[in-house]
Amino acid sequence: MSLFLEKNVAFSSQTNGSPEFLLWHPTQAILAVCAYSENVGNGGVHFFDKEGQTLHRFKPRTRQSCPECAAWHPSSTAIVVAWRDGTLVLYHLQNDLSVESFVSTAPVKNLQWSLDGHHLVTVSKANQFSVWSKDASKDSISLSKPSITNTLPHTATCLEMLRQSLSYGNGGLLEAVSALKAASAGSSKHPLFLLGTSAGDVYYLDQQGKVHQGPRLQGSVQAISFLEIFGSKYWTAYFVMDSLNVLGYQISHGFVFEETFNAACPGKTPVPSVCWLNPEVLAIATGENHLRIWDCLKSANIDLPLHDFAGTEPAEALRTVTLNQSSGVLMGQTNSGKLLFWSSWPSSSSQSFCRMMCSTLWSLISSFQVRLSAADISGPSFAIADTHTVYVLQQRPLSFAFTYPLLAIQTSTKSVSIIDEQRKKAAMQKVKFQISGVAVKDNLLVVWSEETVSVWQMSAQADDEGLTLTEISTFRRDYAKIAIYNGALVATKNKSINFLTAQGVVKADIKVLANEGTVALMDIKGSTCVVAVSEGYLKTFNLDTSDPKSWNKTKAIKEAVTSYASFKSLSINLDCLYIAFLTDRNDGVPEDKVYLWDLERNAISWYSFDSAVPSQVTWQSDDPRQLAVNLTCSSTWKKAGNDRLAFFFASSDKGLVLANQLPLKTNGSALLLGTHSPFAFVYANSVEQGGKLAVIKRFLPDCEGFVPEHKDDMMAIADFGYYAALGHFSRAINSVKTTSNGVWNHLARLCVKRGKLEYAKVCLGKLGHVAILADIRNFAETNHNTKAQLGRLAALLHIKGTADEYFGMSGQTDLSDSLRKACGDFATDEKHGPIDGPQGDVISTSARLKQRGLLYEQAQHEKAFADVEMTVEKLKKAKCEKFDVPRFLLQKRPQELHDYIDQANDTRLYGWYGHFLESQNLTDEAVEYYEKAHELKAQVRIFCGRDEQDAALALVRRSHNRAAAFQLAHAMEVEGKTDATILVELYEMAGAYRNAIRICMDNELDEEVVKLALQSQKSESIMAAKYLQSKGLIDKAITLYHSAGRINKATDLAFTQGYYGNIETISVDINENSDPRLIERCVEYFAEHKQVDRAVNLLIKAKRIVEAVNLCIKYQMTVDEQLISSVLDRSTTDIADPKQRKTVIEGLANRCLAQGLFHQAARMFMEVSRPEASMKALVKTGDIDAIMRYIRLIRDPDALMVAGNNLQSQPWHQRKDIFDAIVLAYRRAGATLYLASFYDSWGETACESARYDVALKAFNQSLDMLKTVKSTQVSPQDLDKMRQEMETKQKVVDYFVEVQRTAQANPQEAVATAEELLQHTRWEAGVRTGHVYGLLVAATLAMGAVPKSRKILQRLKEACPPALNWSDFVDENVLSQLQ
Repeated sequence: MSLFLEKNVAFSSQTNGSPEFLLWHPTQAILAVCAYSENVGNGGVHFFDKEGQTLHRFKPRTRQSCPECAAWHPSSTAIVVAWRDGTLVLYHLQNDLSVESFVSTAPVKNLQWSLDGHHLVTVSKANQFSVWSKDASKDSISLSKPSITNTLPHTATCLEMLRQSLSYGNGGLLEAVSALKAASAGSSKHPLFLLGTSAGDVYYLDQQGKVHQGPRLQGSVQAISFLEIFGSKYWTAYFVMDSLNVLGYQISHGFVFEETFNAACPGKTPVPSVCWLNPEVLAIATGENHLRIWDCLKSANIDLPLHDFAGTEPAEALRTVTLNQSSGVLMGQTNSGKLLFWSSWPSSSSQSFCRMMCSTLWSLISSFQVRLSAADISGPSFAIADTHTVYVLQQRPLSFAFTYPLLAIQTSTKSVSIIDEQRKKAAMQKVKFQISGVAVKDNLLVVWSEETVSVWQMSAQADDEGLTLTEISTFRRDYAKIAIYNGALVATKNKSINFLTAQGVVKADIKVLANEGTVALMDIKGSTCVVAVSEGYLKTFNLDTSDPKSWNKTKAIKEAVTSYASFKSLSINLDCLYIAFLTDRNDGVPEDKVYLWDLERNAISWYSFDSAVPSQVTWQSDDPRQLAVNLTCSSTWKKAGNDRLAFFFASSDKGLVLANQLPLKTNGSALLLGTHSPFAFVYANSVEQGGKLAVIKRFLPDCEGFVPEHKDDMMAIADFGYYAALGHFSRAINSVKTTSNGVWNHLARLCVKRGKLEYAKVCLGKLGHVAILADIRNFAETNHNTKAQLGRLAALLHIKGTADEYFGMSGQTDLSDSLRKACGDFATDEKHGPIDGPQGDVISTSARLKQRGLLYEQAQHEKAFADVEMTVEKLKKAKCEKFDVPRFLLQKRPQELHDYIDQANDTRLYGWYGHFLESQNLTDEAVEYYEKAHELKAQVRIFCGRDEQDAALALVRRSHNRAAAFQLAHAMEVEGKTDATILVELYEMAGAYRNAIRICMDNELDEEVVKLALQSQKSESIMAAKYLQSKGLIDKAITLYHSAGRINKATDLAFTQGYYGNIETISVDINENSDPRLIERCVEYFAEHKQVDRAVNLLIKAKRIVEAVNLCIKYQMTVDEQLISSVLDRSTTDIADPKQRKTVIEGLANRCLAQGLFHQAARMFMEVSRPEASMKALVKTGDIDAIMRYIRLIRDPDALMVAGNNLQSQPWHQRKDIFDAIVLAYRRAGATLYLASFYDSWGETACESARYDVALKAFNQSLDMLKTVKSTQVSPQDLDKMRQEMETKQKVVDYFVEVQRTAQANPQEAVATAEELLQHTRWEAGVRTGHVYGLLVAATLAMGAVPKSRKILQRLKEACPPALNWSDFVDENVLSQLQ
């Protein structure tokens, strides 16, 4: 809550005339007051700061004319003023001598600068449109001559410049200018202004200063919003017409206007005043008693009625509306001269604009009565003017003070209301200055402004109705905050704290350190004073001594609160052990934490809220443990009544513990004044006083409905609440020492509300409520639901709302119904909504039936009193509207029954009413209602009774209703006068195929018999097949026997009668359950006709696998996957014997080998445990991966040898997986000799490629394998020879590898060793002779002996066999050096 303090601007109307209009500078706190004196005929422009003081550095500009309009340059201190004599003057305030002017043919009525300040646009009263553009050679615009001048054919009504919207939020002007410059840097054409006329013509000015005509709209343009959304490819423009139509356009960079929005805003016309709250939300003052806010995108609007907040007269209407972008305050003026100020929550320019479309976000914060002649609220202060005086209105929070039992609250700028809660007395005191703050304590009232302090003494006589205030003193001081202590004053001013008497005599002074900033907040409890300093310090002082000293060390809260920007609220508790405070964040985000400084532990803790912002903290005046916090909802869509109070208990070990929250449920914002058991005092709109602001008392959550008689009773409840909040309920019970029944009864109710059943029983035991305890015990024996037990106890304690809530939570709504029935409260039966509503899906079936039963009982109750309307209503809610209501109306009000049936629009009611009319022999009306009820059978019955078969037949053919068709067919057949084809049609339509077939057989309609039998059941098909067989129609009879599932009969009939063509069709349905003789006959038939594949498939379906395999082998038929799967299926019944199964599978596998199906053969050999045969089949496939997978699965030596030998023919030296598979195969087969040979091959391959380190590893492996070879595998002589040869090869390779390693370090030694090694090498095995020569050549070259290297190279050429290439043994780099 806030008020607006008015400050007179140092403007003299006697010398300067009456103010015509006011103008704030867009970026600087400079106010221009344009005035005109009719007596002297002189006009002028005067300049002031935000406090209303004259700016002496800018001298006034005067002229012998009246100013018409003016505009500040967006980035400099230049102002252009249009005078009534047609002169346009540009004043450069920084340079008094720089004045440029231009004289036009008619006075200018509207002018604006472009956002970048490079263009000035003016519109004269003669509709002359002129543009001044900045010359590239000059720093500013010259008014010597306009760059463009056009005369408009119609009157210009509005002019709007392009503004930038950053993410749909208006930033400051400097940010917008920089963004506009960046956006338009690479564009030669950029729209700057839109101009609307009375005829609907739209013109736009581009960045080059050229004017173009846009679309023509219908009507007169009243307002324009022209914006460039940051990051968008289009410009957006909205036009408000005189008919209150709002048109939206997208403007492409090619200046193409495309209409995107067209809607009519409700209200009176013409439009008095409009302003844009954001790019797409418009506020309109339509000359009515409310303010309308219109969302152009969603075509939605809300109304803010004046009488809801301001207490205005019903006939009072809103005339103008203006928005302050920085503070979010909306100002409107009524036709009676009253100024109204609305504020949206939160007041921030960065607020989400979707919030503006919620009416509960806007609340009236102040009103101001003035005969307004001019106003501008766009600056840091609100500037307004009447005919003689100019004011600046500064928004200040509402001042209040609370020291129980005294309460003082500021009610206007110069008045304060005082309430004595103990004596129930009040007073209103007015002062001569504008109030900045109040303090009250010990019958003293202190009121101060920015320069005056006034002290008052309060007294009350026994017979007086109110308080009497006597002024003690008034003195001039500029204090920010004042508190009362022991009849003296403690005041703060900048960096000092003054201690002074009530008469204003300063007794002591304390200074804060220079680096700690200035004193921001102060609070006093007991003898302790705590102050908050602006740089983030809290300091406490002891006030008992004449010279106050620091009582505790200074706390720098920035260490714990890293986001600190400033203090917002401060309070110290009663025993001076805890200090609670709120801060503002340095990033602009609303702070959601409340902080607690524990003075004993010197530690700061906090509590964070999820969806609320704390705005104020205050400790309870009679309990040092309880803290109250005023919370404001921080959600995007704020709902009415979301503001609430949060109550905490402070604990040294747990910090702040949230105990309860109390919704305020007020219309608008609320201000927490203080708390004192059992009430919290709130200043808000009071419903009892017609929505006016008043002090409202709310019960504290733990004291709701209980006013203690003694202080000890209140302390007992407070102790209980404290320990309960900490979770110590047993300690909470034990802390209560009172014997008061009222306290224990209240505590029992508190335990029930908090769900503590056992503790509630303890409280009842203290009260001696034996009957209630016995009732709860008996109830718990049959109902184990704790919520239901709590509901039962709440009902016994007469807490009906809590009982109903617990019963609902338990899911036993029948208990809620019983409670309401016992209370006779039928009106609350609908609390849970309609039975078939959204909650009906959650309520159980039994609970729903019980609820309906209760409603039915209520209906019977109303019926007894002959209340027809109420009875019908209750029967409807009990879901008896389809039976009981018609019967009730038939008895009570038969004349209303017809209308009720028609209005019900229910098919069952139509049917019931049709039966009633038919019973009254009103057949025509009955047919009408049967048709509405879709009861075709009843209509056919009436038509047949009236001998109107043609009408009945037409109805049946039109509807295809089965029941109606059967009834009509039966009636026609009984009469015997109808054609058989019609009867067949009707019976077929009814699905009565037996009757239709019977009619066809009686009338020899054989083709119809087959068609109907194929659609009917088996019994009808067999009956028709016998009939056709008796008439010699064998092929049709076979078809019907087959469709009826009589396969044997159909096949036998086909074979005996020679209808072999049907056998192929019938065989599809033969399976293992078919007659074996039938299967054999079909197989013989297919075999004789060379359809062996059909015969095999038939045997497979019959699970006669052995015969199928034999037949396949006999006729050398191609084996398919179906036969293989059937053979391998272990569930096959006719080859259960393992030996027979193995024989069958081997035979089929050999058949697969013959056909080249090697994978299938391998699979079947593997199935019968013949791994060698399986491996041989895999080898034939050439599938290396399959062979390697199979090696890992088997252990058979022969199969492994086959695999290993085969893989040696594969590129194993290129693929490591093949190499590993060969080693694994030989190892598992135990073929160490083969493995040694493979390692030898590996080593020779490595030697051939000069990889002698790999060869050495291979020869070592081979030698290890030879050492493990048993003499049984090879003769001892051969084995010894093989070992000796391998040892020799291994040693030579090892020696050569060592020579290679030392060749670089010692080439001379390497040359000598290599010459000796030539005697032990060969060209085709082991160390290759050529590689030794290559080493010699490289080593001698490294020694610098080039001739010797060439000789060794020549020796290599001569010794190299013809089959080899000598250059392969010498490194290419060495050869290039020798050449």
